[in-house]
Amino acid sequence: MRASDGQSPCTCQCKANANQSKISEETIDSGDWTQPQIELLKLIYFHGAKEMAKSLKLVHHIALYHSDFPIEDIEKNSLYDVISLSKQLKRIKE
Repeated sequence: MRASDGQSPCTCQCKANANQSKISEETIDSGDWTQPQIELLKLIYFHGAKEMAKSLKLVHHIALYHSDFPIEDIEKNSLYDVISLSKQLKRIKE
């Protein structure tokens, strides 16, 4: 099944809250979420957690290993955030 934008929703399973074991359009829309949280969950749902994890890891590696940009504390913290998010997304089982 493909969304209107051509992307296939992933079939991730995660513990969004005590009453949800699967992310879907219905569970996202029926949960107790803020609008930005809903948009993030839908992005992960349609793009796929594994694909997003790979993309974030690639961005991290490009910035860290293939850039001449000086890496100071603020950049290190940002890169840590990116790789941490990537690792968490990778742990979502499909």
